[in-house]
Amino acid sequence: MAPRGPDQEECEGLLQQWQEEGSSQALSTASEGLLVDKGVAQSSLALLMDHPGEHDAAAEDKWSSRQLSDLRAAENLEEPFPEVLGEEPLPEVEGPTWAAVPVQTGPQYADCAVLSVGALAAEQWEEDPAVVAWNIAPEPVPQEEAPIWPFEGLGQLQSPPVEIPYHEILWREWEDFSTQPDAQGLEAGDGPQFQFTLMSYNILAQDLMQQSSELYLHCHPDILSWNYRFANLMQEFQHWDPDILCLQEVQEDHYWEQLEPSLRMMGFTCFYKRRTGCKTDGCAVCYKPMRFRLLCASPVEYFRPGLELLNRDNVGLVLLLQPLVPEGLGPVSVAPLCVANTHVLYNPRRGDIKLAQMAVFLAEVDKVARLSDGSHCPIILCGDLNSVPDSPLYNFIRDGELQYHGMPAWKVSGQEDFSHQLYQRKLQAPLWPSSLGITDCCQYVTFCHPKRSERRKYSRDFLLRFRFCSTACQRPVGLVLMEGVTDTKPGNVN
Repeated sequence: MAPRGPDQEECEGLLQQWQEEGSSQALSTASEGLLVDKGVAQSSLALLMDHPGEHDAAAEDKWSSRQLSDLRAAENLEEPFPEVLGEEPLPEVEGPTWAAVPVQTGPQYADCAVLSVGALAAEQWEEDPAVVAWNIAPEPVPQEEAPIWPFEGLGQLQSPPVEIPYHEILWREWEDFSTQPDAQGLEAGDGPQFQFTLMSYNILAQDLMQQSSELYLHCHPDILSWNYRFANLMQEFQHWDPDILCLQEVQEDHYWEQLEPSLRMMGFTCFYKRRTGCKTDGCAVCYKPMRFRLLCASPVEYFRPGLELLNRDNVGLVLLLQPLVPEGLGPVSVAPLCVANTHVLYNPRRGDIKLAQMAVFLAEVDKVARLSDGSHCPIILCGDLNSVPDSPLYNFIRDGELQYHGMPAWKVSGQEDFSHQLYQRKLQAPLWPSSLGITDCCQYVTFCHPKRSERRKYSRDFLLRFRFCSTACQRPVGLVLMEGVTDTKPGNVN
C-alpha cells in the first residue's frame, strides 16, 4: 500500500463528503426512495485512488462521462458493470435489480442516477390504465339472478350482442343457380324479364318446440323464447325483403296476433292454413300486392277419414299469382305464377305417408296451375319436405317419377337408416286406393279423363219433361207384349 500523503487524505475526504452530501443530494433530486449501489461507490473510490493528483474539473467530467457510458451499456446489455482497474467482480447479492435512468442531478453527476427496477415498474403500473383495470378489482354490483341452467354437462350459449346484426351472425352456405341451365332446358329470351325474390322458412312453432324439448337441449332457454325468436325473425325478413314469403310451422295465435300484423306493415298480403284436428300450427304464404295480384288461393288438407295412409293432419297452401309488370317493361305478357307451400309428415319411418301426401299436394298444384289450353304455368314448390337431397322423395319431385314398389318405407325420405331392423315396412303398388280420385300421375281423375260428348246427349231433367206427354203414352210399334210389364194401358207403361 502506498504511503498516505496529503493528496491521498484529501481524496478520502472528498469521497467521504461525496457519500454524505453528494449522494443524498442526487437522491433527493431524482425521487424519494433512490438508492446508491455499493458496487458503484467502491468502483468510484478505486478510480479516485488510482489517480490521486487528477481531481480537477476536467477529470471529474471525464469520470462522470465514463461512468455514464458504463451504466448505459450495462442497462442495454443486461450485464454486470465492467471491471474497473482489474478489480475482481463483486459477488452477486440477492436483492432488487438496478438500472440507470437519466435524471436531473448535480453538475458532477449529470444525466446519471441509479433507480431500482422495482420502483420503476411500480410507477409504470400506476400510470397504465389498462393494467390498473386488471389490478384493481371493482366492487361487486348487485345483479338480477340469472335463470338456472338445468342441463348438466352442457355449456351455455350466450345471446349475441345487440349491436351485431343477426344476419351477420348466422353462417349459411349459399348455392348460386343463376349460372346454371334451366332444369327444363328453357333459356331466357333477350326481352325484358320479370324478376322477383322468394323466401321459404320453417320458423318452428313454439308449441311443437315445447312438446319436443329434448331436441333442443343444446340451446339456451333465452334463445328458445318466442319473444327473442320473433324479433330476430322479423329482422331476417326485413333484411332480405322478399317479394314472396312461404312459412311453415306458423303457430295460429302468433300468426294472428304478431306475424300477420307485422308482415302487413311490411307490405305483405298473407294467407294462412292451420293444420286439421287439434294442431295449433300451419302454413302461410305472403306476397307483395305491389308485385303480384291474387287469382286464386286453394288450401289442401291431407286427412282422409277412414284411410289409414292419409290419417295425419298435415296441410298445404297453393296460390295462383299474376305478376304486375312494371311500366318500364312495356306491354309484356307474363304468365301467372303458381306458388305452393306445404309441410309433410316428419316420421322417418313412414315414407308411404309422405308419398301419399305429396300425391294429393301435386294433384292440387296440377289443378291450380293448369291453363285453359291444357298447359301449365310456372310452378314454385316450397315447404318442409322432411327429406334429404337425392332421396327418393326428392328425386320424385325433381324427375317426376319414382319406382317405389318393394322399397322400404324409411328409405323414401333418407332421414335415418333403419336397414338394421328385422321388420321393415315396404311399399306396395298401388300405394293408395282408386277411391282417393288421384291417378299414379298425381292428377285428379276428372282432369285426366275429360267428359265424352257422345256419352250423354240428354240430361236427366231434359228426359223427365217428356214423362207424361202424349207421345210417351202411345204404344210403340213392335213392342213385345209382356204381362205386368207392357200392356195396352198407358198407366202401366214402364
